[in-house]
Amino acid sequence: MATNTDQIDTAQLFAASKLGKHFTADECAIIAPYLEYTHYAKGHSIFVQGETGDFMAFLGHGVVEVIKDISKTRDTIIVILGPGNSFGELSFVDGEPRSASVLAREDVELLIMHKSQFLAMRQQHLETAFKFLELIAKQISKRLRLTTKELVYRA
Repeated sequence: MATNTDQIDTAQLFAASKLGKHFTADECAIIAPYLEYTHYAKGHSIFVQGETGDFMAFLGHGVVEVIKDISKTRDTIIVILGPGNSFGELSFVDGEPRSASVLAREDVELLIMHKSQFLAMRQQHLETAFKFLELIAKQISKRLRLTTKELVYRA
């Protein structure tokens, strides 16, 4: 459900994200043209576990649920994310199928970056693209450490 971006300040919306806060205003302006503004209505699936995907998203407004399909009869909400958070980084980086589903818990506004957009940014702005990827890697690493800590305490 894409929306017209003429009235959306993509650079400002990205700068407000947790990842975007690590970039200067000039770097956010470099990244902005490679982001796509999208809106999903409450209840819509943004992506489904197991499907292929090549994009990650930055949550500008609204709330999403990250859901893990544990069995054919049971789903578990892994985390509820609000504005400023991002999701979909794993498939964005490694091209593997989605490890979880994401559902719009309420109307949401997202900035999406497809892998092809990142590769185009890399061609034109290598230093900014490297910083972007490095920050995503750190974010994934932080989440893995939290998950590992959870597993240790559950044992």
